[in-house]
Amino acid sequence: MYLYEHHWEKAINELRRMATTDELTGLHNRRQLEKNFTRLASAVDRQYGVLAVIVLVLDQFKQVNDRLGHYAGDKGLVLVARLLRDHLRGSKAA
Repeated sequence: MYLYEHHWEKAINELRRMATTDELTGLHNRRQLEKNFTRLASAVDRQYGVLAVIVLVLDQFKQVNDRLGHYAGDKGLVLVARLLRDHLRGSKAA
């Protein structure tokens, strides 16, 4: 592989990552979640399976930002993301 092809492939992969991932938390962004949900819902429908969805709401998160600042709020979001990543398994569906 030529050097420019390697750089091109790296750039494309980085653009894909940026388009699908929240920069702060490293979790999938809304666009990617919608894409995954559509794919998983179709797979479950074809296989007559069950799909569970969990919605996590951080109540009064705005107050954290207002009282402690956005830096503290960002740290809180990163912590929640880490907890989710560490304690929930990834999907093994289609």
